[in-house]
Amino acid sequence: MQRVTPWLMVLFIIAVCWPLHVSAHGIIAGGARVLDVQAGSYPLRIEVTVPTGAPALLTAKVWPQRDLAGATQLSLTATHQDSQATVSQQIIVPAGPRMISVFDVTVPQTGVWELRIQIQDAAHGIGVATVPITIYPNTIPPLTIPMFVAVAILALVLFSTTIWPEARPWVRVVQAHSFTASLSITVVIGVLMVWPNLRVDIPTIDTTSRPYAVTQIIPTHDDQRNIDQLQILVNDGSTGLPVDDIMLHHQALMHLVLIDPASHTFLHLHPARVKPGQYLIDLPVIAQGTYDVAVEIERANSGSQVTHQQVALGVATAQALPAPSPLPATIQSGAYTITVQTTTPAQVGLPVELSAVVTRAGQPVSALDYWLGMRGHMLVRNPNGAIFGHIHAVGAMNDAFEPVSVAGNHVTFVYAFPTAETYAVWVQIMIDGTLITLPVQITVLPL
Repeated sequence: MQRVTPWLMVLFIIAVCWPLHVSAHGIIAGGARVLDVQAGSYPLRIEVTVPTGAPALLTAKVWPQRDLAGATQLSLTATHQDSQATVSQQIIVPAGPRMISVFDVTVPQTGVWELRIQIQDAAHGIGVATVPITIYPNTIPPLTIPMFVAVAILALVLFSTTIWPEARPWVRVVQAHSFTASLSITVVIGVLMVWPNLRVDIPTIDTTSRPYAVTQIIPTHDDQRNIDQLQILVNDGSTGLPVDDIMLHHQALMHLVLIDPASHTFLHLHPARVKPGQYLIDLPVIAQGTYDVAVEIERANSGSQVTHQQVALGVATAQALPAPSPLPATIQSGAYTITVQTTTPAQVGLPVELSAVVTRAGQPVSALDYWLGMRGHMLVRNPNGAIFGHIHAVGAMNDAFEPVSVAGNHVTFVYAFPTAETYAVWVQIMIDGTLITLPVQITVLPL
């Protein structure tokens, strides 16, 4: 038993100190991230699996979120930032129910790549979305080689003591010193390799946050397709340079919310990145008015931020929408009946629970879908727009690519309203792949 114990110690040290996987943009090699974006007139869901090392296979799945009216061409082009090396693939998708297209391209080198995903059909023209990714080299950590040498010496010493138990005194001295030195080196190197991956959650002040981004929203018009668009420019608040370190935040690079209090118009969209610091989104036909446009993004090594800009949009011929319903409210949306209410009256500064309960033909629906990783989203705005909140439903997040449903017919939100006034509230849930927006209003009472 005494001769076996040192060998077990060596195996334990090797297991603990073995090099960990390299990650790419926070994704373990071979992992995937899901992105929701609107490319032209098509809302797309994209899943990108980022490899480690090169040459390697990069996989992207593209799933239009509505049925295709005609034969549609999907293409993926990956371009290396420095060498301009390019790989591409095209897929023709037949008309009919939405289906997943899978791209497999071999990237020849590591570094920063830009994926350009294009969708094109005869009816709606071209839609483009670009996604930057980084492929890291699959290298051996610098401390791995000396650690292996130390482990080899340690194993050799233990082996010699096992087969030569009656060694001469000077040999035993060499064995003892070699064992102590190699064991010490192995432990020290092992600690140095593992230490960066250990963390203790101690509240600290973040001194690495980057400056806030400055956004500019420019209304444009695509003459060829005769459709209104919004161009969103994102620049660094310190240098003025285009911002290209925006991270995925609830399955989107950017959340764009348009609200017109006069016509009660509400849109929650996800613009496509077309190049560094520039995003583009097609607009549906909306009522003419002055819109409060909120841009929500999250930069790397920083937190999320929301910017606002008043923009004149819409056409005079579009009709205004009905005013939000005061709570409790029962709203009919297609075949679904949704009841929205709070468990207690809303009061300033006190958390209030708001729930939406869904039935169909008088019976509870069996399940609700996840949308943007959550079971529901709630956006709130006070009359002058000074208070704007984006709240997620109570429950765990789910980043699955294909639809995930959770049993039950209700979703719950918790929010503490900061002022005593009447808020406009939009609850968004997804049922059987259909997004439903429920406009209501909540009157918050003083304490």
